[in-house]
Amino acid sequence: MKLDIASINDEDREFIVRYISRNWGSSVIVTRGKVHRTEELPGFVALMDREIKGIVTYNIYESDCEIVSLDNLSERCQKSRFQYLTIPHLDCRLATRYGNP
Repeated sequence: MKLDIASINDEDREFIVRYISRNWGSSVIVTRGKVHRTEELPGFVALMDREIKGIVTYNIYESDCEIVSLDNLSERCQKSRFQYLTIPHLDCRLATRYGNP
């Protein structure tokens, strides 16, 4: 099956906020002392058969880009396959709930 990558749209946003709230405990994520509201973050979804299988949200501040959340929603998608997707035009530092590399 083909995995497609798309920017988060309004239709995806409600699902993403619910998913992150349920799985992370809140739709508010704090990284490096900065508060991020999931409903305001740009990002991408990985889609298989038009169903969300992965979510990545990020924040750009000045010349820095930080990945705020990274979630694999499917056992069928290998975690590493989604984690290391190249996002065109973004050079992001990984900062997820697993810590910083």
